Amino acid sequence: MRYYRIEITDENGQSIKDAAGNDIGPWDSDKNPLNESTRPGAPLHITLDAPTFGSDMLAGGAMLTVFGLPVSVLRQAVNLHLAHITVYGGFSAGLPLANPTRKGVLLKGQIYGPFGNWQGVHQTLNLPVWPSNIIDDVGKPFTITMDGRQGDKLSDVILRALQVTYQNSAQKLEINVNIHQNLVLYEDWKAIFRSIFEMSQMLKRVTPGMLGQRTYSGVNIAVQKNKINVFDGSDGKQAKPIQARDLIGQPTWLEPQRISIKTSMRADIEVGDWITLPFDAIGENSILAVGNQMGQYSEKQRLSFSGTYEVMGVRHIGDYYNVSEDGWVTVYEAVPRLKDVVNR
Repeated sequence: MRYYRIEITDENGQSIKDAAGNDIGPWDSDKNPLNESTRPGAPLHITLDAPTFGSDMLAGGAMLTVFGLPVSVLRQAVNLHLAHITVYGGFSAGLPLANPTRKGVLLKGQIYGPFGNWQGVHQTLNLPVWPSNIIDDVGKPFTITMDGRQGDKLSDVILRALQVTYQNSAQKLEINVNIHQNLVLYEDWKAIFRSIFEMSQMLKRVTPGMLGQRTYSGVNIAVQKNKINVFDGSDGKQAKPIQARDLIGQPTWLEPQRISIKTSMRADIEVGDWITLPFDAIGENSILAVGNQMGQYSEKQRLSFSGTYEVMGVRHIGDYYNVSEDGWVTVYEAVPRLKDVVNR
């Protein structure tokens, strides 16, 4: 069963009231909206488009639309400006292929410019969402200052710059820096960036050559789920498997050395993670595995792509009451390991 939960709070973690004095949210597809029992009842219809890419790529914010809300909520939509929002999603237990362990936080951020609308029979609350505290209360990006000295580790310089910038923000961002420890500044490095986008672009441009390795692709920054992750794929984390039964269609090319993978909606894979794709659409131990007399699989059972890839982009797309398999999916953009490309 498709699952979502939407929580909206003010900067103090308290619920926000509508025009009738009632709490706005939370909305949970696994609970009855009338009595909060665990019997689902009829969940509100929602649509969601939540992209996350490395900060060197302009991907925009997310858009969440909630249908069927009373006018008392739509009238007070302006009260949700700069409110904090957390959206959970995935699948609850029920259908044979549903995997409830993969549900979790899809989106966490701040609401900017919310508005209510009433068109025909549709009453909607429209919520544009941006990653938390990447811009201040007036919509201006934070300024980031890097001050590195010759011989400093780049990881220490980046961590220090981000901590100074975001330590006094209303909602603390978790900062994770996992990059190669041999990245050392060969000269003093001072820079001021008007946004984390500018900082990420600079790092992506200058760091690939700092190790002198053809197989090193450089430093990336991703802002997701109230976290700033700085990574370069050198931490040796274990790849997460994507099973053939999780796929919606075949993986396909986006551009040279970049593929698109569509799966049923899941929250357990983030930008910077490693994933593996199987060779066959039907595994050897499956009761559906039928080979020819030589014991070889048909070409129709093979996936277009297999092997290990690094996730460079994640996009959650939801249309709750759309019965199509495309109505509740996650789309990944991934690239092969650079050492696999160089050694090919």
